[in-house]
Amino acid sequence: MIIIGAGIAGLSLGWQLARRGLAPTVIDAGTIGQGASHAAAGYLQPGLDPSLLTDLEWESLRATPAFIADLEAETGLPVDFRTDGQLRIGFAGDEAEIRADHDTRRAAGWDVTLMDGADARALEPALSPEVTIACLLNDVSWVDGRRLCTALASAITARGGQVIEHCPALALTHERGRVTGVKTPKGHMPSDRVALAAGHRFDRIKGLPADLPASIPVRGVILALACPTPLFTRLVKRPDGILCPFSKRPTPSAPSCPTTRCFSARIRGSRGSISRSATPLTATCARPPSRSDWPPRSSAETKKAEVSPRPRSCSCNARLSRAPPRPNCWDRA
Repeated sequence: MIIIGAGIAGLSLGWQLARRGLAPTVIDAGTIGQGASHAAAGYLQPGLDPSLLTDLEWESLRATPAFIADLEAETGLPVDFRTDGQLRIGFAGDEAEIRADHDTRRAAGWDVTLMDGADARALEPALSPEVTIACLLNDVSWVDGRRLCTALASAITARGGQVIEHCPALALTHERGRVTGVKTPKGHMPSDRVALAAGHRFDRIKGLPADLPASIPVRGVILALACPTPLFTRLVKRPDGILCPFSKRPTPSAPSCPTTRCFSARIRGSRGSISRSATPLTATCARPPSRSDWPPRSSAETKKAEVSPRPRSCSCNARLSRAPPRPNCWDRA
């Protein structure tokens, strides 16, 4: 079986197939986990609208701890999976929105805790004094998507599968209504089963149903900050920005740095207030410039700034074609 896309979706499918005795081949136009999996905060948060999709998201969230435990046990590679929740913060004027969101989630059965600014700072002392309200979403989990992709790829190859980088899928080949393989710059790769998990690039592949909605890439921006001491212990979120504490663990290519933690943030807008520090970085969250925002350069060096797209269609519905499906082609994009 060929899986197009070496992000979390494609690699997770590949690992599950490999565990069942199959030998999947995962191909990607770039490198492992360099699309949306690379520039996403990695938090697992089900939706609020009652739907089959929301039910599936809750089921997936409940299954994730065992999935991660099995993967780490099999590969010996940590993926920084955390279950300490997400802290949604607000400033003056945000109180009604935060309270309404808390009430909606509580009515839907979520485990949520509403708190004022003082209680939020007791939980996370580095928060700005301008934070007036917060809600802790205890059900939310999150994971380092880059480490997860690395571990999944390792597990697939250890079980006899292949992960081939820099091998874009140009077209699906098919005969009599069935997929027969994938055309790539390296030649035709025959397969009687194909799964599509190509993210925002999926609509560049020829041979797909013509009425699939167009994929619209949405930019995700990551700032990696190196801090001598941790700023936060859990994921901190507001509508225009996310801050995730990722621990710096030793890898074959990077020795352990016990006094350094890397913080990643997905940014939209201009400036904002999250921490106590008064000196802004060049890209922060949407708030007036007069407010304090990110840590100053002297205490939080910007290690890296990256941009990667994630897929979105014009509709929030699943990207499904109305054309008759091919019985041996699946879309997980």
